[in-house]
Amino acid sequence: MLLKDSAAEAISPLPHSTPSSESLRALLDRHAAFLGFVQRRVQDRALAEDILQGAYVRAVQRADTIRDRSAVVPWFYSVLRNAIIDHARSRQSENAALERWAGKIVKKADTSFFTKQGITKTLLDQTLISELRAMPPVGGATMLKELIGLFLEQAPGRIAQINQFLGDPQKMAFHAHALKSMSLNLGANRMADLCQKIEEVSHSDNPSSLKRLAQELEKTFDLTRNELLPLREKAG
Repeated sequence: MLLKDSAAEAISPLPHSTPSSESLRALLDRHAAFLGFVQRRVQDRALAEDILQGAYVRAVQRADTIRDRSAVVPWFYSVLRNAIIDHARSRQSENAALERWAGKIVKKADTSFFTKQGITKTLLDQTLISELRAMPPVGGATMLKELIGLFLEQAPGRIAQINQFLGDPQKMAFHAHALKSMSLNLGANRMADLCQKIEEVSHSDNPSSLKRLAQELEKTFDLTRNELLPLREKAG
């Protein structure tokens, strides 16, 4: 997640003049170029996709103020640059915090986890889903449909990487953080909570707890997917 005092929040206002749908289409048409720009700087394709997805969400949230199509692409590159800076800052802060607190927070957290968050936690943030559904379609597809598609395509790979690196705390926490960001963009609350817990527990000597969390993450993804598929069909 981006820091509150983030570079992304310091970006200049959107330029003025053509309809917002045309400007957004121009951004979507340059997906490959934007992805390459981010990937060259973060050296990880999946992470680059996450950063680009978050930048698209910010652009759509400001869609009604996008006017000058000729200026929107340079503006979006500035959004991407600031998102990359924010990611680097966030990772530095989180790594330092994990190193300081890892030994103190683990056992209490994992014993109360299933009671506090398990099946009682809402799968999806319906308020955010409604906001995404209400955003104007771009190129015939709604933002909700595009985000659901990206989530369903990319989340299984992240879950597989979390399971693959159960014995490697740094890599496991990295993939859990990426999946958490993806989940928060779509309002997949329980997925985000599980990823947060995996990040917290990853540096502990508690493999049984991590295994349980990873298993619950897979179950929660199945439940979340079952709710998202009908939403994608209705999104048009």
